[in-house]
Amino acid sequence: MIMTDPSGTTHPNTRWILAQFERIVSKESQPTSELPDRLSLYALVMEVLRSRGVLARVAERFLLYRQGGYVGEDLFAFLVGMFSSGFGHGIKSFARRSAKHGTQLAALAGRKCWPSQASVSRALSSTSETVVASFLRFLLVEVGAEWGHRDDLTAWRDAQGQAWDVFNWDTRVTPFRQRGLPYGDDLPEPVRRLDEVAAPGYAGRKQRADVQLSVSKVQHGDQASG
Repeated sequence: MIMTDPSGTTHPNTRWILAQFERIVSKESQPTSELPDRLSLYALVMEVLRSRGVLARVAERFLLYRQGGYVGEDLFAFLVGMFSSGFGHGIKSFARRSAKHGTQLAALAGRKCWPSQASVSRALSSTSETVVASFLRFLLVEVGAEWGHRDDLTAWRDAQGQAWDVFNWDTRVTPFRQRGLPYGDDLPEPVRRLDEVAAPGYAGRKQRADVQLSVSKVQHGDQASG
């Protein structure tokens, strides 16, 4: 039998054996309607806040001085989701990852739409120190006092069974690197928001940071305050 290869060369008395096989590759598609596991804590927190009437009071206590757009309830839900998801640090990262689940995340908080990165930035710029301080007191003092805590769940016991109230003081700092601001006679006076809350210093983590912010946290059992 004479065989000819693709280049045109003739090979007499050559037998070509072609292997026959079939490979089937299948992959189950993940339903996009399900929330990822990292957002399950957000769903749980929102359900607890809704059932206890806290979400309804957030609208009255977290006011943004702006016309139209998203309100304090939307900003509160976004921040709760960002800090509880573990998707990474920063508004940009969480906004990008949570966008495809925005309708469900908003519905869990009783809202219709999920804010984007730009919307959250505009909402944050509309807040004031007075409003934020008042809202934090509402969460830590009023809501915290209503919920209380169970001593059998929060107490630490020594080897002899004696119960103790243990407090953990977190003194970690967050470094920030400030970029240069434009200056000019035709430009407004530049303002750095970190000037009021941060101080010059080195965080000791080999990072190129100019200032650092310290948010002290005290944790007692399963409750924390800052």
